[in-house]
Amino acid sequence: MSETTVLRHAGAWTLTVRPRLMVERVAFAGFLVLFPGFVVYHYAVAAGLLPAFLGGLFGIVSLLIAGAAVAMAGWLLGHDAWGGLPQAQSVLLALAFFLVWSLVAYLTLGSVPYAGAALVESLGTIALWFAAFFVASFCRIEGRARRLLFGIGVAAAAGVLLAAMVEHRSLLGPLFLFGGEVDADQQVSTYQGVGRSVLVAAMVLAALTHVYWRQLVVLACATVLLTGLGSRAHLFTAALLFVLVLAISLLRARRRGASIALLLVAAAGVYTGWSMFLETRAGEIVDLASSTSWGMRLEVQALAVQAISDHPLLGDFGYHMREVGPGGYAHNALSAWPQFGLVGFLLYGGLIGYFAALSMVRVLSASGASAAWRMAMMLNFAALVLAVTSEPVFSVLPALGWGFAVNALLEEHGRRTTVRYGA
Repeated sequence: MSETTVLRHAGAWTLTVRPRLMVERVAFAGFLVLFPGFVVYHYAVAAGLLPAFLGGLFGIVSLLIAGAAVAMAGWLLGHDAWGGLPQAQSVLLALAFFLVWSLVAYLTLGSVPYAGAALVESLGTIALWFAAFFVASFCRIEGRARRLLFGIGVAAAAGVLLAAMVEHRSLLGPLFLFGGEVDADQQVSTYQGVGRSVLVAAMVLAALTHVYWRQLVVLACATVLLTGLGSRAHLFTAALLFVLVLAISLLRARRRGASIALLLVAAAGVYTGWSMFLETRAGEIVDLASSTSWGMRLEVQALAVQAISDHPLLGDFGYHMREVGPGGYAHNALSAWPQFGLVGFLLYGGLIGYFAALSMVRVLSASGASAAWRMAMMLNFAALVLAVTSEPVFSVLPALGWGFAVNALLEEHGRRTTVRYGA
């Protein structure tokens, strides 16, 4: 044999090294571009330093990744990368269900004006899920070169947000830069898209170290950046992650002094900066009754509940397009029910709950606290929090969480693999 071959052993997956490395490199490059790279790209576009040659970036790049994943899907399934894991099979079957449901629902709607827009939205979401699942399943940030590249990407993303603060002489500089609606000419991201990328990059960076106080520092820094950005859902998710990691550190760490000291520093920082926090967009949380966006969310939530009440089994595909327009869906997992019916809602919620529980159990187990499982735990915890509180079924974060959990399972299988070197 002319190349290293990984052989099946104890239920492990079978891959030749060269194709596996190709898949991992595509996944790593995709992750680097979609998350820390997303922030840098949109800062450059917003600042007039770069034309929007990739449009909004996330959609175009995700479609390219999805196309590459489709091209390699047969090989991956045939070599038991995805095909060898029931968890991966479950996700792929769920995506197939959502795809078929969307097509059938579109045909059922007939010639109603909103049918085409509803189908495009649904198919676009499924493509993003597939791309995110592929990227997260095979993204390995191992070795000096990849860690260095990822570190540079994260530093650049944090740097441009700090540059916005300096430019506007305010903590809210990132919000001033990304706080408007998407510009049709420049195609600049809003704060939600940038906030998603900041949160994901911070979770992965934090998970790369097993030292709890370093994880807490990364999450604390992300919380400050998200405060300035005004992305409330991602800000509070980062804060909850800080609390979760702190709780785990107090439960598991042998030396708890650094975590306790960091908690005291964080508490002092919150106390000192509370008046400043109240002046930010996130400060509306203490007075939701006067929040315009909260009132709008209650209205679209009521529409979703009415759609479910009228069509409890099959849902009402694209109802939000008919009643409100794009963005008129419930801003939580309940939006999956009208869109994909009761079965789709249970499937979507079941996957989120299962992978969140699986990753948490692995991290808390005696032997499962690897970097891969820490990434999976943080991503799936964040997906669960956001699905319950603020993000609709069209969010890409759950698919990322599912993929990182599959990634960790593949790594576990890889440890039980026998490697032979051909002559």
